[in-house]
Amino acid sequence: MTNHFKLIVFFVLISVSFVHAQEITVFPGLWNMEYYEDENKITKTELESILSANQESLTLWQEAKSKQTLGYVFFAAEVGFGTWTAIKLMDDEEEALVPGIATIGTGIVAMIFLNSANKKKKEAILKYNSSLDKKVSFDLNIDSDGLGFVLSF
Repeated sequence: MTNHFKLIVFFVLISVSFVHAQEITVFPGLWNMEYYEDENKITKTELESILSANQESLTLWQEAKSKQTLGYVFFAAEVGFGTWTAIKLMDDEEEALVPGIATIGTGIVAMIFLNSANKKKKEAILKYNSSLDKKVSFDLNIDSDGLGFVLSF
């Protein structure tokens, strides 16, 4: 009975050592962020499905998407006000103060929303990574004392 128990424990430990969740990592890309699950590059859609495993992470991610959308809306308004300012500056008869102030104001608001969205995305990924189980490994170790099995967790 004892040998059977040791054999079962050995196979359970071996199987546990290969089952572990993978962390998400974010790197800035040329045009947008690049997401990786360990060393494998994943798309934003795949990331969202991975984050759906943790409700709190998914909620933070959705908040980030909302803030990012608002940031892009204000950025589009900034482009519009900037065009209006340029037109006013080309016309010598009219002042460009009001559209100039609007351009600066919408630009500041856009930066605030986009920065907040990036912070929420990072927070969502960190929350997901902190919710992962710790990896358990079972290795064969050789040292000066001899040969042995090592359980790390």
